[in-house]
Amino acid sequence: MNPRYVVVDPSAASFRVQLHEDGVPSWPADNDVLDGIRTVSNVLGNDKLRISRACPSLIDELSGYSWDPKAQKIGEDKPIKTADHGPDALRYALHTTRADWARSIDLFGLAA
Repeated sequence: MNPRYVVVDPSAASFRVQLHEDGVPSWPADNDVLDGIRTVSNVLGNDKLRISRACPSLIDELSGYSWDPKAQKIGEDKPIKTADHGPDALRYALHTTRADWARSIDLFGLAA
């Protein structure tokens, strides 16, 4: 089964070109960091998403995800950019596609 599309980091333009050449539709991710982290936190915190043990790297990276204390000292909220490829991919996918799934799980009080 082929995906309808693949969500891709918007800065990965050459990867999107390659996907297109390979016949794989892609969509640029909504990479708003804080809103994306809120989306992931809400889904996980409300037990609407479970991560399989078959994804140990993602589990390890999520458990190490933390806020940058230097940024916090100047009033900014931003995560430390270390070992975060899995969490970033999860954030891109969930936050970009939230309009497709959020209503069905009533996560944000948007019951149809």
